[in-house]
Amino acid sequence: FITALFTLTNIHAQEWLGYNTSNYAGIHAVQYNPALITETNYNKLDISIIAANVHAESNYLFLNSITLTDPVNTFSDPDFKDKYIRQNLDLNKKSATIYANVQSPAFLLQISNRDAIGFCVRPRVFVNVDLVDRFLAQLIYEGLNYPPQWDREFRNDWMSASANLWMEYDFTYARTWLKNDHYKLKGGITFKLLQGIGAAGLGIRDF
Repeated sequence: FITALFTLTNIHAQEWLGYNTSNYAGIHAVQYNPALITETNYNKLDISIIAANVHAESNYLFLNSITLTDPVNTFSDPDFKDKYIRQNLDLNKKSATIYANVQSPAFLLQISNRDAIGFCVRPRVFVNVDLVDRFLAQLIYEGLNYPPQWDREFRNDWMSASANLWMEYDFTYARTWLKNDHYKLKGGITFKLLQGIGAAGLGIRDF
């Protein structure tokens, strides 16, 4: 098991990990374990006005962690790019991923001692850029105004960019099937209605 674990190259955790799997998750649990919405610590009703999660990942640009703890001073610094952003110009192709998830509004209702229902609306967006030449990425980052790269020849066998935006409507039912002084057996199901809003994709071969 340990050998298999350390041979994995990428491990991506769930959004809001921990909170989503607790008895305090309430309506937020519908995304990963809808059974948790019944017999929660919120008794009869849980209402969420708005909740959001944003994830950004890149193997090219690295942001100093102080920008998260002191965003007012760091982002207003005229030398922000030089002080707080580091470029990674190793030999690998450059990629970036950004996705956002907003849950608003949402509620759960305990309709009996064992049964609960829930509903939430989630606009979601996903943007992905893959396999960009490291020098081309640097030229784009500099807004094309970077003379050291003007006379360089760029080659890319394949690179791509894609973006997706959609709405998600979640309807959930959960029930406690069995419980005693020590254990509970719960089950739940979420039905999702997806409404596409927009999508775009660009793939370039032999650039």
